[in-house]
Amino acid sequence: MNAAGTLAPLKYIAWIADYMERNRSVFGRCKEAVKEMVQQFPELTAVPGHVQVPGWGKRGHWWCTTKEGQIVDPTASQFPHIYSYEPWKPGDEVMVGKCFNCGDEIWVPLLDIDVAPERKTFCDPMILDDGSEEYNCEKEYEAYLEKENEKYEQADEGRDQTDSTDGHR
Repeated sequence: MNAAGTLAPLKYIAWIADYMERNRSVFGRCKEAVKEMVQQFPELTAVPGHVQVPGWGKRGHWWCTTKEGQIVDPTASQFPHIYSYEPWKPGDEVMVGKCFNCGDEIWVPLLDIDVAPERKTFCDPMILDDGSEEYNCEKEYEAYLEKENEKYEQADEGRDQTDSTDGHR
């Protein structure tokens, strides 16, 4: 059964069942499965994009379509339910990471699906009209690390003084 509620042709269902048997887990293997399925069934088209998943939101995904536009998704079982499929278009945003500081997902526009975007671990600063930065997770995290390093250095200095006064090294 696909997102439209129609049954995929039996040959596709059988292939998907065999793929799942061979691989046990399909989590995160959508592109690999789709490429393998398209190789086996050249009448299918590989489609990159996003799916809307309840409780998970928008997630990057790959699936196949028939010439009639029917969705054949070999790894749909990795999601609890899929509300919708959204094919990728040049310029659409893709998730490139989660901010280590605030936990927000980081999304950037992508022009070429075959060129992997740079992964990010911190949000970009929000630049105000006057050119100043309102919020920059990376700088806040660096300031936090600097304070933590100072604490450790002070603790080490205190230990060194204690060691030298009681004759232990």
